[in-house]
Amino acid sequence: MARRQTTYTIEGGRDNGKTFLLTEMAADQAEQFAWKVACAAYNGGMGIPYDLLKSGWAGLAHIGPGLLTAIPYEVLKPLLDDMLQCVKIIPEPSRPGTTRPFDYADIEEATTLLALRAEVFKLHVNFSNAAENSTSA
Repeated sequence: MARRQTTYTIEGGRDNGKTFLLTEMAADQAEQFAWKVACAAYNGGMGIPYDLLKSGWAGLAHIGPGLLTAIPYEVLKPLLDDMLQCVKIIPEPSRPGTTRPFDYADIEEATTLLALRAEVFKLHVNFSNAAENSTSA
């Protein structure tokens, strides 16, 4: 089965109309990411019940993206970068099959980065919406 994908278009600001393809992480990468986030948040002082720790992305979904605030920035930065590995830009939205790797130089608004990371988080934890918006076969 193919990994889930969805497209996301920025509305407003200097990045208005820019369209991105978001692709779910491979299973092993997603599990490792979930453990890194959960352990970093736990070590940052967030009380996380073991049942949530062992449930991967589902546990992260239960806690919500706010758990990232419990992680020291020097630990968080590589995790934020990992999230953007799921993103490709569609330079010509009229040709959605034409993508290229994400590049920070493509972004003019900080809010675009926040939005892209939020959409990547949703893609991994909100399986029903991700499936409804999937562009994969």
